[in-house]
Order: sequence, then structure tokens, then C-alpha cells
Amino acid sequence: MPSLFKRAGGAPEAVRHVPVSTVAVRPSADEGDLATIVEPLVAREIEARWQAALSELKAMDEAGRRALVIEREAALVAAQTAGYAQGLSQARADMQASMGEVRRAYHQLESDRLAFMEECKRDVAALVIKIAEVILRAELSMNPNAMMTLFAKAYDELVAQRKVLLFVHPEQLEHVVSRSHLLPIPADGPLLVRADATLDKHSFRLEDDLGSVRYDLPGVLRQLETEVSCGAV
Repeated sequence: MPSLFKRAGGAPEAVRHVPVSTVAVRPSADEGDLATIVEPLVAREIEARWQAALSELKAMDEAGRRALVIEREAALVAAQTAGYAQGLSQARADMQASMGEVRRAYHQLESDRLAFMEECKRDVAALVIKIAEVILRAELSMNPNAMMTLFAKAYDELVAQRKVLLFVHPEQLEHVVSRSHLLPIPADGPLLVRADATLDKHSFRLEDDLGSVRYDLPGVLRQLETEVSCGAV
């Protein structure tokens, strides 16, 4: 174990070292107050180092807190970004689905509207035909001369001075024959009235060698229905 040496007063360092235990030092009058002087210095040093350690610890704590806050904010932003992207994607998908439903509903509504319009046109055309049929049949039934007027108009379409055959429904034969004198027929153009069970009760047909003229009430009603349907479209 090395010995403790104290340099001799006034001797060069390389000249001589003497053990401390062999040196007698007389106490100074101020050495009694050494503890009083040293203790405050040591206490201040300890306090300074303690405060420095606290400051360093506080700085480290604040740095750690800032790093934690930054990391937490970064994680929050990342979560918000991911949530926004997911929400946006879901919102777009929901919007597309809703638009698809709207388009399907619109097409169905338009199809229903067109079907309703067509049904209304058919109903209106049928009503017009029915009203026309009722009016025409009532006129032909109630006016004794109505049929004769139609005969005269049909006869005018045929060439004069030729043999003409008039075909009517059997139920109308006697009625027509009894009123045939009302027709403006020349003496050299006789009219022969014949029965034809295939004709409608309120229809007739005029024929000669050159052709024929027919008044067919069901045919007139069908033509009227066609004209009304075309006009409705």
C-alpha cells in the first residue's frame, strides 16, 4: 500500500518526500473555523449540482413530453386521415348506391307514366268510338230518311244508266223497298233491292257491273278508331 507523503516546506519536489505521519503541523488559530467555512461551500455545491440535475431532469421530462405530444398528434393525424379516407370511400359508395336507386325509380316512374298514357289513349279512343256508334245507330234507327240519304249519296258515286243492285240486311229489306221511290234514280237506271244476311243491320252495299260502293257501319267505326288513335299519338 503506498504511503502518503507531504512535500517538505521549501524543498524541491524532486529532492525529498517525507511521510505525512512524521510531519507535525501546529494548528493555526483559523483552523477551528475551517468546518464553518467548508460546510457552506459544500452545501452550496451540493445544492447547485442538485438544481442542475433537477433542471436537466426537467428539460428531459419536457423534451419527453414534447416528443410524446408530437407522436400523439402524428398518430391522431394519421388516424384522422385514415378515418377520413375510409369515410369518404364509404360516402362515395353510399352515394353511388343512392343514385342507382334514384335512377331505377325514375325509369320505373317513366315506364309507368308511358303505360298510363297509352292506357288513357286507348280508353279515350274506345269511348269516342262507342259514342259515335251510339249516335250513328240512333240516327239511323230514329230518322226514317237517314238511310235513304246515305243510299242517295252512294248512288251518286255510281255511273248513271246502269243496273244497280242494293244489298241490305234482311230486317231492312221491306223498309228500304217501301221508300225506294224517294231516291233520285233515273227511269232508265232501275234499282234492285236484295237481302244480304252477312251485312250489318245498319249497313248496305251498292253494286253494278263496274264496281261497288259499300257502307259498312262497323268498318266506319274501325276507321274512326284508327283516326282517333293516330290523332291521340
